[in-house]
Amino acid sequence: MAAANEIADTGTNTSDKTTSETEANTSSPQDTTAPTVEWITPTSTAPSQTIYINGTGFQGGLTVEMGGYYLDTMQVEPNQITAVIPEDVASGEYHIFVINPNGDDSSLGSPITVTDSPNQTSAAPPVYTKTYPCFTETFVDGIPEITSNFPVGVNCN
Repeated sequence: MAAANEIADTGTNTSDKTTSETEANTSSPQDTTAPTVEWITPTSTAPSQTIYINGTGFQGGLTVEMGGYYLDTMQVEPNQITAVIPEDVASGEYHIFVINPNGDDSSLGSPITVTDSPNQTSAAPPVYTKTYPCFTETFVDGIPEITSNFPVGVNCN
């Protein structure tokens, strides 16, 4: 009998297939949202330093790659990734690629620069703000803060 991942839809009667084979053909599809990298900070950094990748469509389980190195992702939010440059990266220019679990990827058009200076400090974490009709949501280092846009007692429903 063929493995579940080898089954092709031939249009034949599926009543002879096992339950696992039928489920393999009807499982829900993976999320098809492609990531989009909009900006990275800092653009000049050093090994073992933190970078912030901002954009949209980032999914849990994604990978971040640069020049054949995989970065440790400390935090993944839908709009921001906090990652660390590997300690054994040589100095040079590198394009950062974000790869979602479904294989879709994105990169910023310009590279970041990695220097040999281990004493270089990381940039302050960026502030990301979203404004909604009833409140403003501000993220500092991935931690949300909610601020009401209306006086107390106003029903925003």
